[in-house]
Amino acid sequence: MSASLISEDNLCGKTLLHMSASGSSIIAELLRLKDNIPEVFSDSDESQEKKYVPVLIDFAYLKRGEEFERKLNASTGMLDLDQEFFDNYQPILMRFYTLFESIVKYLSDYLDFLDKLQSGIFIQYTTDIVLQDVDGKQLMCECLYLYGAMLLLLERHMPGPMREKIVIAVMRHQGEMSLEHHEDVCKLIRSTGYDPNSTDKHPKNYPENFFSRFAIPSNIVRLLVQTLQSDDIYRVARSFPSPEHRSVRLANQAGMLYVILYFAPELLHKSDTAMRETVDRHFGENWIITIYMGHVIDLSHEWARYKVSYKFVSAHTTPPGPFLNPIPQPGRQKSPRQYPDPVEYYEHLEAKPHLVPGSQARARAVPNGGNSYARVLAQKHRSAAAVHAEE
Repeated sequence: MSASLISEDNLCGKTLLHMSASGSSIIAELLRLKDNIPEVFSDSDESQEKKYVPVLIDFAYLKRGEEFERKLNASTGMLDLDQEFFDNYQPILMRFYTLFESIVKYLSDYLDFLDKLQSGIFIQYTTDIVLQDVDGKQLMCECLYLYGAMLLLLERHMPGPMREKIVIAVMRHQGEMSLEHHEDVCKLIRSTGYDPNSTDKHPKNYPENFFSRFAIPSNIVRLLVQTLQSDDIYRVARSFPSPEHRSVRLANQAGMLYVILYFAPELLHKSDTAMRETVDRHFGENWIITIYMGHVIDLSHEWARYKVSYKFVSAHTTPPGPFLNPIPQPGRQKSPRQYPDPVEYYEHLEAKPHLVPGSQARARAVPNGGNSYARVLAQKHRSAAAVHAEE
């Protein structure tokens, strides 16, 4: 066996390194393109490009293509407008389509690598052997994580309706036969119903349904989750030896674990043991995490849909209150013991912010600080309770 998995003559390691580098370059292109989305796809009514809206068609075209083409061919003006749109935007539209196609190819390469690894093509290596190697476990986790990050960033920066209109425009003018992986591209980028600009709740079973459009072997996902849960894959313990530094020490792989868990939603929904261990070790002191450079999420919000996971996160994010640890309060107010429900209790605090633990100091530092904090707490628990009630 080669001395190092990532030596130049090691085909298995070179394949993993190439995939990891490809994943990072795809995300870099995604982040470049998000700043160059054509104005015609914006929601602004003041856009000068709104004249092209009649020729922008979503995936309804796949079912009623002939009907749309008849409408366009019925008017010379519409045909000219359609051709003008594609002539003006062809370069940027092709870059977007190439990005979508690159994600599909990346996933295809990753699945092909896993198949070769499990079938013995890399004679010296199996999945277990690769995960026992320091570089191997890092690269195996990173490759799946990067694919998951692509999906989350795609949803955040390029809404589904926009993606559908780009793909249909390219398909109509370039021809479906000339486009490689067209069916898989359509399957990948089809709108999920998620709107990054809306404050409404997420669509049902989102984003796990999005992550499951292409199946990742469940045994691989479980192995990677277990590796991230139990190991310090980047060997940074020596740099952060103090127990107080644990959340910093594991911050990088905590973000990776958050993303990869969406490939195993049954853990988020049902596994008390796994999620207790995960939250206590990775998110006990740090539940505002980075999933990619500059992209931050709040676990107390993102996991509100998963009862088991939210239970353990809220145990760390919820400050102790009288409904948990009754403390005598001055005045003739309702006894905290009469607030067994956290939502009701925080609504009580919203009306009387001076009772929020630590609110006096916060209010001295920030005008109306205690009141704002009480309102945030009330709203957070009210939203979580509404989600659980609907489920």
